[in-house]
Amino acid sequence: MSVDVALAGFFAAMAPMLAGRTAARDVEAAIGPSASGTDALGFYAELVRRNLHKILSDVFPAVRAVAHHLHGDDRAWAGLAAAYGVAHPGRGGDPNRFAAAFPSWLRGRCEFEGPWAELAVELADYEWTRVLAYHARDTDGDGVEQRLFVRQYTCDIPALARAVQQASFASPAPRPHLVAIFRHARTLQLGVFQLGAAGLAALARRQGLAVPPALAALPDAAVRAAVVSLESAGVLAQRTSSLGAPPCHDA
Repeated sequence: MSVDVALAGFFAAMAPMLAGRTAARDVEAAIGPSASGTDALGFYAELVRRNLHKILSDVFPAVRAVAHHLHGDDRAWAGLAAAYGVAHPGRGGDPNRFAAAFPSWLRGRCEFEGPWAELAVELADYEWTRVLAYHARDTDGDGVEQRLFVRQYTCDIPALARAVQQASFASPAPRPHLVAIFRHARTLQLGVFQLGAAGLAALARRQGLAVPPALAALPDAAVRAAVVSLESAGVLAQRTSSLGAPPCHDA
């Protein structure tokens, strides 16, 4: 047997165990006994499971807090992490990408019921979007859908994320909430900016997008003021002065 064939057999047996779908004894049945013992071989699966659990806990602390609140301990969260790891085994070299499908996967899970069924999904989307913004590559321009994302939630999800991590679980009143989630264009800090109609129009015009009639009818002065506010907050890259005109540059 060639080395390539032997390695292929090794990884074919190990991958399901590391993903939690088989046990160490299954690996030994396929490729022979482990020199260090069955329990030592199985430890690698436990190590992977704990690392994947840690990634999800680090990326989604608000969702974890809600699960703990609803069930009284972390067992439901641990079960979610394990089930997600089986459904979406890690691939590639970036551990954070392991968490990418979690928000959509979470929808419909029985661990979250009542108003928390949708709120948990939106919290997960918010927390994952922050990861995307933080780790985005530096680019020229405003970085829309790279370091800057626009989201509409059913309530003030950023405020709820802060509240649940401080053990406050009052259900917020439903009210559509439009926000920009971004990495600051200058300080590189993560931020959230509440977008009004003028702010949304400013973003759309900046990207050269057509705007609905209601937004197109807004006074130009209001849209220019929104651009200045967005630039001042670091949502957009600086292009205008505080008066809404292009900035002066030294020769």
